[in-house]
Amino acid sequence: MPENLKVELAKLTQQPQRQDGNTDQLRDLHAFAVRLGLYDAADLIRKMTTKS
Repeated sequence: MPENLKVELAKLTQQPQRQDGNTDQLRDLHAFAVRLGLYDAADLIRKMTTKS
């Protein structure tokens, strides 16, 4: 993992488990991936959520 992403990840606190569905969680993950510059991952997540 690139050092800059390690730094950003270390800033996050553990969050409680979510009870919403997979698609909703993946949509939120897509937003984080885009914000972190993980565009290829974001594209794949987008494809996964639009198939539903």
